[in-house]
Amino acid sequence: MGARTRPPTQGNDQGRAESAEDFLPGTGNRTKKGPGDYPLNRGSFKLGAPLPVGAIAPASGAASGTSVTGDRSAPPPLLRRIGPVIGLDAAGRMVRLSARDLWAGIAVFGKPRSGKSTLLRGLFAFLLADQRPAPHDEAESPEQARSLLGSRGAIVAFESKSGKDAAEYQRWAQMLGKKKVHVFDLADPSGARIDLMGGGDSITDSAAKFVDKMIYHWGGDSIGAASAKTLRGVFTTALGVPTDTLTDALSTHPDAPSPAPAPTPVSIAHALLGAYGDEFGVHLAEVIRRRLADVKAGRVDGDQRSLEIAVSGLTELYGPTVKATGRAALQKAPSSKVEVLMLAPHWWRTDGRVVSLEEILRRHLRIVINAGATSTLTGASAENLRLSQSVGTAISSMTMYARARRSRTCAPDGRTMGSTSRSCLTSSPVSPAIPPR
Repeated sequence: MGARTRPPTQGNDQGRAESAEDFLPGTGNRTKKGPGDYPLNRGSFKLGAPLPVGAIAPASGAASGTSVTGDRSAPPPLLRRIGPVIGLDAAGRMVRLSARDLWAGIAVFGKPRSGKSTLLRGLFAFLLADQRPAPHDEAESPEQARSLLGSRGAIVAFESKSGKDAAEYQRWAQMLGKKKVHVFDLADPSGARIDLMGGGDSITDSAAKFVDKMIYHWGGDSIGAASAKTLRGVFTTALGVPTDTLTDALSTHPDAPSPAPAPTPVSIAHALLGAYGDEFGVHLAEVIRRRLADVKAGRVDGDQRSLEIAVSGLTELYGPTVKATGRAALQKAPSSKVEVLMLAPHWWRTDGRVVSLEEILRRHLRIVINAGATSTLTGASAENLRLSQSVGTAISSMTMYARARRSRTCAPDGRTMGSTSRSCLTSSPVSPAIPPR
């Protein structure tokens, strides 16, 4: 048996409370740690499950103290016909969630293979069925003939396992005879994509909002104020110039990278952050400035105002007084984040099938974002294509943030449903088109 954990007290040597002397530099008075030391932060407070449950779900009452869910009696409010059934209580009665409160969020915890994804797909099916209730003469119960949430609302599900799991959402729609469920496979190079760079009032605003999405995923500690400023600059440039500007730079530089990156706003930002060497970054900046000069002189067609904004984004890294060493110091931290996004180069293309989040919400579409392996069952071009988990998680997280920002405009009717399991489901009423797959 291992040594017993001791709580922090003033009296014991191994688990004693810390004092100000423990934080003084060079002090030799610290007691050597050993087996049985208190393993938690000194500011931690131990509490059992009944305490947070009582605060989070006060309707549970005394039943919240039961440690095993199967032995717990459901609180009366959850036994009424208020929403989707999620299981049975100890007495065999159906336990439900409040449909009108799903916008506040749902957390699903459980061991692997405990049924978290099945539960989420069941909630997805409930939302589908609720949007189009059965006719009164076909309904098997009164609740099947009425809608709790109404027919207007987009449904967005995030799947991280595989396309076969994503196809289960489509099967529910077919079984219920509902509208089509669109699947966005992040790893499919020829699939439909969601535009994460639009939605701003201007080029600079769109760039700032895209960087906000990155900060949401990587965190403020990883993308600090200096890195965020640099990222806003390079993405202002990347969104303000035509993507063929990168093609021009690649064709006119003797040491251009090979294979050549696809011309996208992210690859332009990547190059400006020094991914292909400082000389190529300087060359690309000069090509962008020449494009503006040619447009002003009438030698080529182009949006002069957009190019002027793009050139302004070059100031911090490629201004006339910026040296290579200073530039490298600014590029190092933010370039590692853009490098992750470049692991899915096809996702940032501006051609092909691209839809905006605004369009998804406006048209009340039902979509699944699959960050796992692809499957032809969902309409993907090939089986078992898979992205690195780092970029799949990043794109899913950035999409979640962008969708949440949009749904705030729907309050107080906004409905959002989320999960901490390996899949999550969201819904929000607000509502380039998605072509059929």
